[in-house]
Amino acid sequence: MGCVDMMKFLNVYRRLRAYYRRKEISESEPVVFNIELTNRCPMTCVMCPRNDMVRDLGLMSPDLLRKIVAEIRGTTFRVWLHHFGESLVHPDFVELVCIVKEAGIEAALSANAVVLSPPHKEKIFDSGLDILIISLDGIEEKTYRDLRGKGANYEKAVEFTTQFLDAKVRTGRGKPRVI
Repeated sequence: MGCVDMMKFLNVYRRLRAYYRRKEISESEPVVFNIELTNRCPMTCVMCPRNDMVRDLGLMSPDLLRKIVAEIRGTTFRVWLHHFGESLVHPDFVELVCIVKEAGIEAALSANAVVLSPPHKEKIFDSGLDILIISLDGIEEKTYRDLRGKGANYEKAVEFTTQFLDAKVRTGRGKPRVI
């Protein structure tokens, strides 16, 4: 076990020790990180507070992500690369995932099924992403559109999800793990 892995292990140990001792304040560093690569998104989901935000739309630079990753690499095993935006629309998505992976941290993402188009599918495979949660709400067009708003197309979402999973199986790719 390398030095960084030992630091991560000790951080989790401190977190668990504080939890089981019922301490209100943990002695550990944070272990869960959601890093917003972009706040841009083609959807207007009813449950997303992004629709009410007034901040400008933007993209995280690779340099900023490198700085963040350098600060957290000794505290966590996994980083979630999403928050209020759809990370797959970031033009540097593959590079950003690689930055996380090169630091020895698992990269995870939750994405709307409708953005798993062929170009985005290739981005996911090329990036080395470890975990992908596919968000597909509802079992019919109306429910899906009611929840996901503009940009929602249930048939496309199901088609893209099926194509993604078929490509993953057909090519024998172990990653990303899909949830």
